[in-house]
Amino acid sequence: MRLHTQPLTWILGLAAIALSAFAWLGAPAADPAERVDVDVAYQSASFEQLARESNVVASGQVVRISPTRWNQDDGTYWERTLTDAAGLETIEVALPYYQIEIAPERFVVDAGGGLSADGGPLTLTVVGMSPLDDPAGAGLAVSEQSLEQTAPRVGDRVLVFATPMEIDWLGGSRKVLGPTGAPGQSVLGLAPDGRFVSPGAGLAPATLDDLAARILSLRGAGGTTD
Repeated sequence: MRLHTQPLTWILGLAAIALSAFAWLGAPAADPAERVDVDVAYQSASFEQLARESNVVASGQVVRISPTRWNQDDGTYWERTLTDAAGLETIEVALPYYQIEIAPERFVVDAGGGLSADGGPLTLTVVGMSPLDDPAGAGLAVSEQSLEQTAPRVGDRVLVFATPMEIDWLGGSRKVLGPTGAPGQSVLGLAPDGRFVSPGAGLAPATLDDLAARILSLRGAGGTTD
């Protein structure tokens, strides 16, 4: 399993995905995916990095969070054994991911090309297990904040920092729009007082207008504020 990103600097990396030596409660697992231990680590990013490095910064409402899918067209788990010329075997296993669909309301920055919304939902692809399936392993928290503080839910209004990336795909690669930094930092939630908060990033609560002004200032006034 490999992960390719553009840029590469904000990913610490993916720990090896290993097949467990034992099945749950001593019995074989019904689903091979249940035997996969996934550990995903994203690099922490400052607000300044998020503002400067994101190709897309947009506010909107979360309309869908997918269950965990695996990196092939039908989304099911897979593994295969490759044998080299010397007879050595390498086991390749599937890469888990999930998607957050957002109905965009305002683009602060829109340089996403074909990966931006184009009038439809903005789809953010996150490597790791979906919080719908495995909240403890979703890879969303970058501090000791609770998952409730860092994982978006359907209906939430959020501010997203995203950038194009490529993930390995069975038979090739797939270009997607992913979080610019750690997911808990790249998806800011809207608090009841109308200010966006990010417990993972340690960013002081701020309104969208205030954040947009800071982002555009850091980018040299480039972006889209309509």
